[in-house]
Amino acid sequence: MIGWVAKRHFGTEQYTDIVANGFMNDAELRILSQGQAFLWQVRYALHMLTDRAEDRLLFDHQRTIAEMFGFRDTPERLAVEQFMKRYYRHVTALAGLNDMLLQHFDEVILRGKETLETVKLNERFETKGGYIQVRSRTLFRERPAAMLELFLLMAKHPEIEGVRADTIRLIRDHRHQIDDHYREDPRHQRLFMAIMRAPGNVPRQLRRMNRYGILGKYLPEFGRAVGLMQHDLFHIYTVDAHTLLLLKFLHNFRKPEAKGDFPVAAALMQQLPKLDLLWIAGLFHDIGKGRGGDHSEIGARDVEQFCQRHNISVHDTNLVSWLVEHHLLMSMTAQKRDISDPDVIRDFALIVRNETRLDYLYVLTVADINATNPTLWNGWRASLLRQLHAETKRALRRGLNNPPDRDDWVRETRTEARSLLLTIGVNREQIDHLWESLGKTTSCSTRPAKSFGRPRAFSITTSHRCRWC
Repeated sequence: MIGWVAKRHFGTEQYTDIVANGFMNDAELRILSQGQAFLWQVRYALHMLTDRAEDRLLFDHQRTIAEMFGFRDTPERLAVEQFMKRYYRHVTALAGLNDMLLQHFDEVILRGKETLETVKLNERFETKGGYIQVRSRTLFRERPAAMLELFLLMAKHPEIEGVRADTIRLIRDHRHQIDDHYREDPRHQRLFMAIMRAPGNVPRQLRRMNRYGILGKYLPEFGRAVGLMQHDLFHIYTVDAHTLLLLKFLHNFRKPEAKGDFPVAAALMQQLPKLDLLWIAGLFHDIGKGRGGDHSEIGARDVEQFCQRHNISVHDTNLVSWLVEHHLLMSMTAQKRDISDPDVIRDFALIVRNETRLDYLYVLTVADINATNPTLWNGWRASLLRQLHAETKRALRRGLNNPPDRDDWVRETRTEARSLLLTIGVNREQIDHLWESLGKTTSCSTRPAKSFGRPRAFSITTSHRCRWC
């Protein structure tokens, strides 16, 4: 994109001319030159590998290309994952630079003669043509907290379309000030939490913070996950991209149209007491990947430290830490265990302990599955999670010290089955005949194995009746 604009507007293929015309500085030229050089190396390696013009870094080529670049497996990361992290970091840097330059080109070249309305937001910021900008070029140097305040203002004013190019450049030039001292400053911690608690589209502001390199600076744990990937066909996004997509799904559950595809998640999102805790849990749920050990446990420790630094209550800290540590629990239980077994439901409920945790975990799980791979979410998984959520809520309301009697469970299951059969037109006589024939002739000698939520073939005896009959 940058190259085509240079050719069309400046009539040149030299990036130095963009610098000479004031659209780019020397540091940005180095980012552009180094990124392009790396991509050209990858492209040339692909041509060598395939012996033809191949410009796609396909999954099947990545492992060999990594070896050609000299990467080697380590106990923590595969060589191909190290190579792809380098690739994604270059691409992320180029995307950020491209974003800023195109905004700059638009302001100066395409809209340069327009008279844009300027609206004062406060003593530090204003909008011009719908885009926010600083009122003083020395603002970030004199008041580093303003780098977070900018995103808070955007959260409070959803009508703001974006950030002016000159302000983006100032953010990039001053983000090095975000260090340990900056992160420990209570003023900055309050600003960050104000962003997380804003009533609008918080995930959008987090994506913007990531785009301009602020999120990874303020949360170094997240910064280490930028560009990190797992070399398999299951995880198709880098950790940072997956995380931000998960947060986007969570926000979309709040929209009216979500009631069709995600009815339970949409309903629960209206009931959760503190959405900021959900944003934090989503932000940290995979942050421990690539650091050795169980990423859920590492993330739980990281988020606990984050909550303590930001003066989040002990109760809320425990909830967020529990969500991060157990963010895989619900999907694993639903897909790998027999959720028709009351003992399985009770074991799951004993870990969850209360309905608040259950509701938070459900929406986090649904968003996590959808943000991992767009092909994963289907009616089968939706049904399993919905059933697990409903049965667990019923068990929690009944009380964990009052497990259901198996005969009661059978009667309850029959009642539900009868209701479903009646809704699809089966008459009562047919249903009663079915129950009678099962009760008179057969019962299960063992609990049947499970296959995608349904019982497989099992032996039939007349010795006793079990809940499956």
